[in-house]
Amino acid sequence: MDEQPVTSPCLRPIAEATTDVSQVREWWSAPGLHQPNVFTVTGPGLGAFMVAEPLVMALADDPWFAAFPTPALSFPNMPIAYFLVLPPLPAVLLGHEARVVEAGLPLPLPPSALETTPVIWLVTPEQAGNVLMPGDVLADLIQTYERKSA
Repeated sequence: MDEQPVTSPCLRPIAEATTDVSQVREWWSAPGLHQPNVFTVTGPGLGAFMVAEPLVMALADDPWFAAFPTPALSFPNMPIAYFLVLPPLPAVLLGHEARVVEAGLPLPLPPSALETTPVIWLVTPEQAGNVLMPGDVLADLIQTYERKSA
């Protein structure tokens, strides 16, 4: 395969953005050399926390989080996960195992892949009841665990 720089990516106009599952499946099944990737962008309607693996495991085992999860995605063999939340978010988190993702950052969503690394759901939107946890609520839970480990 001859790898060339992407000078004219095949992107759909923003006006064509949709949550229509059948339309997305049709686009996803289009023939081509590469599988398409799906991205979302953090901003006023979507926030995210980048969380290190030890804290990811602690949150996953937390009974409160298990009862009220929020979607989370990860990259296999990488020690971080992204927890998707509903803004507002704190400007910063105190501690070293979690960070607030800046507004405007594009995040790949499953079933995308970065090179050969797939993006996977740790908690699917369906498992979270198709609801995002408020950012300040997850921030409080993260801070609780970070205080315990300090």
